[in-house]
Amino acid sequence: MKKIVFLITSMSLIIASTSFGQLKIKDIKAGKLIDVVTGTILTNQIILVDSNLIITIGNNIVIPNNAEIIDLSKATVLPGLMDCHTHLSFESGENYYGDIFRKSAIDYAILAPTYAKRTLEAGFTMTRDVGSDQLIDVSLRNTINAGSIVGPRMLISTFALGSTGWHADLSGLNPNIEFKGNKDFTGVADSVDEIRKRIRNNIKWGADRIKSMASGGVLSEEVSRNQVMS
Repeated sequence: MKKIVFLITSMSLIIASTSFGQLKIKDIKAGKLIDVVTGTILTNQIILVDSNLIITIGNNIVIPNNAEIIDLSKATVLPGLMDCHTHLSFESGENYYGDIFRKSAIDYAILAPTYAKRTLEAGFTMTRDVGSDQLIDVSLRNTINAGSIVGPRMLISTFALGSTGWHADLSGLNPNIEFKGNKDFTGVADSVDEIRKRIRNNIKWGADRIKSMASGGVLSEEVSRNQVMS
């Protein structure tokens, strides 16, 4: 099986590496390089990286004496993938209600770095994480950015916004069941003023973006249109 190595591209190319923040020069010898701009495959390329920024690519480059050599001459290198809908702070199990009633935010927080590492190793070097509980996504993003754990770059939403009975609202359970916690740790909002407050809270806690859900979704029970409009 051929080995494929993923890099990320944006305004400039950034190497997906576990050594964030290191200033060492890296020389990557790529057997094949996918050029997504021209749609061609380049062979025997050298990728020179300084402080995680790719500064030049070509087949006739002078390599600095202090460069760290990464030999991928038998591999294919291509731009990293971006996943625009992830929830790296949790992964659904076989028992949905068992997860709700038996697991706490601490369980999810402990497992989140594992999910982040799996995502990066699958080739996704950027994710748009669209909803998390207890601000786990904030801590996960910040810890990855600090270089303490391995994972993709994350744009996070904290709490996804929606109205009562729809996708942001945990419904379908006995109404007498109560979940203790910070009352502001919710995305449920039913008016303009409530939505403003939720958005301001999300931004205060560190959201990169705001996610709103205008209807029901998987595992949620929608109220009828007539009830909403009445």
